[in-house]
Amino acid sequence: MIKDAAFNLPFERSLMPGAVLLIFFAIIAFVVFLTVHISRRTREINSFLESSGEIRLKAVHANFFGRDSLPRNQARGNGILAILNETLYFEMYMPRRTLEIPLGMIRDVERATSFLGKTKMQPLLVVHFMNEYGHDETAAWLVSNLSSWEEALKQALSRGRRSL
Repeated sequence: MIKDAAFNLPFERSLMPGAVLLIFFAIIAFVVFLTVHISRRTREINSFLESSGEIRLKAVHANFFGRDSLPRNQARGNGILAILNETLYFEMYMPRRTLEIPLGMIRDVERATSFLGKTKMQPLLVVHFMNEYGHDETAAWLVSNLSSWEEALKQALSRGRRSL
């Protein structure tokens, strides 16, 4: 038996390899669980989107930076962002959260490098919209091909203004 130098506690050296293996397999199991869960959620969300009508643009790995009306410590997460016929739709993989913004409620679209004090040092898609209570609100995502998203949302924005 030897003593742990940091805490001066006795421990059996022969137990160490088993504990390391247990931790290793627990990490592998967790990664497999996350991969399977995200894959299943991706199929569920895609199935829902395909049944919802025309998908104008879709990002399968959009990183949601939050909404300015919610507390600053809100969870950031990945999910699917899509522009449908009349809605900007986002659904997070974990936890299950959705955000649906009618295209007619979008007030402006811009780029920013951070949102709510969070950054990934890449430009973000920032959407200003009127929420369900009639208040101005902002949400942001990190998406690939940001210019396509800006263009598509600005087109929807101009179509909405012409119909007013």
